[in-house]
Order: sequence, then structure tokens, then C-alpha cells
Amino acid sequence: MGMVGKAVSQAVKDQIASKEEDELKKVAAKRYQEEKKQVSEEGGRAPSLRKICQLVSNERFAVTKRRVLLSHVTVSRLVKGGQTIQDFNLTKCWLTEEEETIVVDSALELARRGFPLSPRRLKENAEYVAKKRMGLLFPEDGFGKDWATRFINKNHTRLGRYWSRPLDSKRGCAVNLYTKEEFYTLLKDVLEKYDIPPELIYGADETGIQPGIGQKEYVLGPKGASIQHQQRSGDREDITLFPTICADGSSLATMIIFKGKAFSSKWGTQENPLDARRAVSMSHSKKGYIEGEISIEWIRNFNKQTNAKAAGHAHLLLVDGHSTHFTYVFLRYAREHGIHGLCYPSHATHVFQGLDIVIFGPLKAYWSRERDKFERQGQVVTKGNFISVLAPAYYEAFTPGNIKSAFRKTGVVPYNPDAISLAALAPSLETSSSSQQILPLRLSTPACHVVNLIEEGAAQSIGEGLQAITDSPYTTPSTPTCVARTVNGLASSSASFLVSPTPIHSASQLPPLVTTFISLQKRRYSNLLKEEPRTAREAELQAAVQDLENGYDTQKTVIIRLQAQSVLWDIHVTWLRRQLETKEEKAMSKKTKWINADGKPKLLTSDDVFGRVEAMEKERLADEEAEKMKKDGLGLYKQAVAMTRGKLTQRKILPN
Repeated sequence: MGMVGKAVSQAVKDQIASKEEDELKKVAAKRYQEEKKQVSEEGGRAPSLRKICQLVSNERFAVTKRRVLLSHVTVSRLVKGGQTIQDFNLTKCWLTEEEETIVVDSALELARRGFPLSPRRLKENAEYVAKKRMGLLFPEDGFGKDWATRFINKNHTRLGRYWSRPLDSKRGCAVNLYTKEEFYTLLKDVLEKYDIPPELIYGADETGIQPGIGQKEYVLGPKGASIQHQQRSGDREDITLFPTICADGSSLATMIIFKGKAFSSKWGTQENPLDARRAVSMSHSKKGYIEGEISIEWIRNFNKQTNAKAAGHAHLLLVDGHSTHFTYVFLRYAREHGIHGLCYPSHATHVFQGLDIVIFGPLKAYWSRERDKFERQGQVVTKGNFISVLAPAYYEAFTPGNIKSAFRKTGVVPYNPDAISLAALAPSLETSSSSQQILPLRLSTPACHVVNLIEEGAAQSIGEGLQAITDSPYTTPSTPTCVARTVNGLASSSASFLVSPTPIHSASQLPPLVTTFISLQKRRYSNLLKEEPRTAREAELQAAVQDLENGYDTQKTVIIRLQAQSVLWDIHVTWLRRQLETKEEKAMSKKTKWINADGKPKLLTSDDVFGRVEAMEKERLADEEAEKMKKDGLGLYKQAVAMTRGKLTQRKILPN
């Protein structure tokens, strides 16, 4: 959760003020030099430096309404070639300007993907970058204790401090370009094949509410206290809501599932304000959420409420990949009544499910408000009065506008795959095998093959540009192309997995990252460039030296940026390899043959899915029959053993 509207720290304010003051000092020094030069050419008397400082300060005040006082003594040092405090501090920085940019860019990219850095990890990454460049010159104790704070303050316009919110790694990986494309392609095919109008498109999902637990909120308390508690009943038992909404803005009966071994009469006799507009069906389960039998009851109730509206026309039901939606009885009933169930990609309802995106969040906020209002009257929310307390929050959340927005924001009605932005897919970039995610690593032997490819490609492009274009047909060269040689070279190197069709595993490792010492940028010939040329030849040579200096600075900047970026990606790839290794171990320890094991979107009522479910149902029944026969046989065996023991006992008792 971001610290919205929080004032910047005093350290940041001081830094901003210091930067502004230094900028004005440079402006004043430049204006004084220009005035002095103009006077020397035209004659007259130049204004004093004190006067120039006052004029610059007044001009800034007229624009910003903030007074920045300039010392003419300090500005005089700039006139004589001195440095400002900001420029002097830059020479003491551990990171170059290019490295700082790379470190900040990396932190922002990781945050966008759902893996934000803490200040400690930011410092560790920056130290690693500096150490690779400085080599033995890097101090053993690293950067200072408060380096991360100063660095964040320095880059406060790009980096912000936030309280993180958890995102399940499965959810982060599930929402990617491929699952998005598959889902919307399948959705379009179903809508066009069965000609399903918006008024027959439904979405259903479940959410849990704990009567005694609410959302945190800003409250008042005594000044100086570290924490302020808020009393609530503390009941953590889940009550599950299973609402169904329609793309035309209407909604069906919401199933409310209470936790319990049996249904209490008190739950059914409570005042039910929701009956005035929407029916509510109540049920119960041992765990308090939807189970197989309840899902069958729900699909039958769904058909009763939509059958008249459909008038024999097919309708679409969007649901998640919960196991209760894959049962044989559930799917058979749906197929028989023209209900086409479309399953979202696994762990992706936070992006594709409109109820999750638009309605459930406000519903729980409204519920928390109504529950607090109810408990302030000295009462406690129970299963017996839950619906009456829920009703106002329910009305406020399930409005026709909100319901239509739920379908619109997820690109279902109107059909719009672009409704899911690239920002929503960012967390999946860690596991997406997209050709756009190329890591700029400098490797050993494999790198040589790639470098040769680049050099040969550049040489060929230059040669082709010089050759005349002919009408002769293209012929395949007798020798392998540079691309083919590169592929063959990589195939025989330690990076052979890069050109292999087999999947990459955690054991597939690139050679270690090779880094080099990079000295700080220094102007070696600055003294020569300051001298006034006395001849045209000297001016020409001086210009050539200036060009070489500029080119040298540019190339060094590129090298520093590439090495810093490579170091950070090396850290990140190592971390990803460990995650991949953990997933591989988990996959080996627990294999599944479940229908939705691949996590892809599916048309649940299709012949393929239903056929597999039907086969699994037959297999389950066969296993149950075999188990029953086994138990029956074991019972007969035990009965025979008991009879035999009885006979043996009688023989011992009776006389010969």
C-alpha cells in the first residue's frame, strides 16, 4: 500500500533546496561573466557580483514565491572555476551517474514485475555493481550505513517508499501474454459459435467474509502512541458468498454458505431484507465454503433462474478453475441445459474476474462499515443476523453500474482483449518465455560466438551496401552462414541449452559473468583544450582532440551502463534459477493428472473436457467397486477365520 499524500522528509526538502541554490549560483556566475564580457567590448561599468546575485534571487522569487539568498562570495568561487556543493558531492559518489540510472531502472522494473527491492537489497545490488567495476579498490565494509536512505532521497522523483502487498507467485506467473491470448480467443469462439448475447453472459465467483474481522482504517488516538487498537468481536469463521452477475447489469440469487455440520433453523428464520430485490439461497458445509454437492445444487438453481430468460438459447457462465466446477454431475447437467461454462486461467481471477476487480473490494469495505455500525449498538454479528447486517453493503456494491463495469473492465462485454493492460501482465515476465526478454550478459566461450556473429553481420551489411544489385537468382552459399556457425558453436559450448529444443531446467547454467575494472572518467587533455589556439592548425588539432575526448566519454559511459546492467541481471537470473529449482523439486514430489493441471482457460462443457471428466468418473467408480469387492472379500475372509477358530475351540473343549 503506497503512502499516498505523505509529505517529503526534511532531508529531501534540504536536498531540493540545495540543488535549487546551486542552480541559481551557476546562473548568477554565468550572467556576471556575460555582463563583464559585454562591458569589455562595449565599454562602461559592469554591475557588481553582489548586485547580480540579488537580481537573480529576485527573479526566482517572482516565479516561485520562494526566496533563495545567494552569497556573492560563494558565486565568486564559481566565477574563478570552482565547483558547487552538488558538483563536488558527485565526485565522491560510489556509483557513476550511468550506474545510478541502471540501479534505479532495475529497481523500478523489479517492482513492476511484483518483486520490489527493500532498501537493504537495493544497497547490496549497488555494492555488487561498484565492486565489479572498482575491483580491489572497493572497501571491505562496503557503502556507509545510511547509503540507501541517501540514495532514495537523491532519486526521490523516481523511487518511492511503500508498504508492500502480497501477490501470490502463482497469480503473478499465471497472467501472461499467452494465457491472455488463449482466454480471449476461446471467449470469442464460444460467443460467435453459439451466438450468445450480452444478457445471457454470466459470471460467478466466491468470496469469504469473517464477521468479526474488518479492514483496517485510519482512527484517532493520543498523540505519540505507537499503535491504536480497535476492538471487534474477533470471529474468524468464514461465511462464503457465491454471487452471480449478468452482463446486462442484473444479478441472480446469491448463495450464502455457513459453516456447520447441519443447517440451523435460526439461520433460515432471520430477517432477510435482500428478499425485497434479490433472492438468497442458503446452504452449509463443514468447512464453510463451496463443495461438490453444493455446486450441483447451485448449477440447478442457476438454471431455474435463467431458463425463462434464455428461452432455449445457449448462455455462457464464466467461472474459476475450482475443482467443484469439474465434477461429472456438474458438467453433465450444464451440457444438458445449454449452459456453456468457460474457465478462467488458473490463479488469474484477480485480473480476468470482474467480481474480483470491481465488486468484492467495495463490498468488503461497505460490510466493514455496516458491521462496525451494528456492533457500536452493543450487538454482535452472528449467523442468525448476518444477512440483515450485510444487506445495505450488498445493495451498495451490486448496482447495475458496478456489474456492467465488471464485464467492461475485463474485456468481456464489450469484447476487448486490450482491457487487460500490459501493466497487469508485468509480474508474469519472470516466467514468460518471450523473445523480447533478452538478458545482456557478457559470457566467455558462448559470448565469443555471438560477438563473431555481430561482427560478421556488420561486415556483410557494409559489403552488401557496396555491391551492385543484380537480377541473378539467389543461390544457397556452399559454406555455412554466420548464423549457422554461431548456432553450431553454441551447440558445442556450455550454453548449448540456448539452441536446444528441450526445455530449460535449473541445471542449465550460463558461464560466470566476466567483469572488468573501469576507471572513472577523467579529462586527460583538459589543459590543452583550455589553451587558446594560435594558428588554424592548432584549432583543428584541438577540435580533433575534443572529438576524441567526447567519443571516449561516450564509449566509457556505454561500457559502464552495460556492465552495471549485466551485474544486476546476473543477480536476478541466479535468484530465478533457485526459484526454478524449487518448482522442479515440487513438481517431482507431487505429480497430478487433474483436468486443470496446466492452468489454461477451458470450455468446461466441451466434448474434450467432458470426455476426460467422464473417463475419470468411470475410473473412480471402478476403483470404488474394486475397493468394495476388496472389503467384501476381506469380510468373508475374516468370517471364515472366525468360524475356523470357533470349531477349533469346540474341539479343545469337547471330550475325545
